[in-house]
Amino acid sequence: MFRSICNCAVMLIAVAAPLQAMDTYHVGNSLTWDSRPMWMDAFAAQKGLPMHNAGWHIRCGSSLTGIVTHPTDVCADPAETFGMFSDALTDFHWDAITIQSYPGTTLGSENAAALALINLVQQNPDNLDTPFYLMTGWPPSADYVSSWNQIVADEDYTISVNSRQYHQLLLQRLRSQTDADIYLIPTGEVLYQLNLLILDHQLPGFTSIGQFFRDGVHLTPTVGRYVAATTMFAALYGQSPAGLVDPELVNPYDSPYSPELYDILNQVVWDVVSKYSDGDYYRHPGDANEDNKIDLADLQILGDNWLASNASWNQGDFTGDGLVDLADLQILGDRWPFRQPGDANLDGKVDLADLQILTDNWLASSALWAQGDFNNDGLVNLADLQLISDNWGYQSPNLPAFDQAQQTTSLPIPEPAAATIALLSLCLTCTRLTVKWGGRL
Repeated sequence: MFRSICNCAVMLIAVAAPLQAMDTYHVGNSLTWDSRPMWMDAFAAQKGLPMHNAGWHIRCGSSLTGIVTHPTDVCADPAETFGMFSDALTDFHWDAITIQSYPGTTLGSENAAALALINLVQQNPDNLDTPFYLMTGWPPSADYVSSWNQIVADEDYTISVNSRQYHQLLLQRLRSQTDADIYLIPTGEVLYQLNLLILDHQLPGFTSIGQFFRDGVHLTPTVGRYVAATTMFAALYGQSPAGLVDPELVNPYDSPYSPELYDILNQVVWDVVSKYSDGDYYRHPGDANEDNKIDLADLQILGDNWLASNASWNQGDFTGDGLVDLADLQILGDRWPFRQPGDANLDGKVDLADLQILTDNWLASSALWAQGDFNNDGLVNLADLQLISDNWGYQSPNLPAFDQAQQTTSLPIPEPAAATIALLSLCLTCTRLTVKWGGRL
């Protein structure tokens, strides 16, 4: 409901499955390699689609800038039929090209390198209508959430990073400087949404996003690569990956897979791709005013529209069901930026009130943050008590409004927001909600 359904339909039609073989070329580093362009043919076969021919140019650890300036330096042998990008992009007709930026240079430099590749492709008259896909990388597993949510400036000198906003800015720049159709392969967002399911104990068998990684940066040969590959497939074909299985396993249900896990992974991939392949995924859940921050202003908006029906995103409806209710409050609470380990009631302090909450829920299982589970393992135990001890006496320098709202009638925040803050703590303490991100259009 937050973007034009017509735009989504046009995008999906534009990249709908072809009636003849699809030829794609992929330029990137080991993250593109982890996305398994060579699996696209197997996936197409599983869907009953014509052959998929893929070529690639992989330079490990490299940005697009490094690839363009070192055109013969590769770490994986190119597909014999097509060769390296300097020849392949001009010598063949392509149904789609994927390009992948990477940290280590600047936004301006990556933008220039991407434009150089686009111009090279379009030197072949048969490629004037070829669509391009900016494949988002993903941040390290150890600090996934804060890295992916990192805010960066739209400046040439901005250091390239794997964050949601960085890729959005690069996409916007490219679209403004070329007439080529450019879409996203939003792998980083897919992993982010899977992480939210893990934190909410909704992904069976997983307790950490690190289980999708083999070394903190690269993905596991099984579920990690499967998620990246199905995201690429769904974006290129405009089709749900439902029904796909890992093509490298003789028995596709060998560990760690199960029919249930395939269903969840494929659904999350499609929920993200069907919404965001055209690039409109800049809004952070919980950011009602779309200022790229989740703060008291967003809480104020949700409070002002509490229990409204026929509501929009900008009124606090983050789930898309037209209502502003506990589900939306939970989404905002899950992403509240001022959380400090030990601060169960989110009042910006770690004190006796938080210790009381932890005591009330001692040894609880399937617990939430607001019940005293500060390490997101679903339990309230000695590990969480240690976090309270480590942060005892903490008071957030960013939230003076909380204390002031409790101590004075001259409130720095309007009354509805103060009421909503109290409701937020009550909701997160007493209610366990299952909130799924998005849904199919």
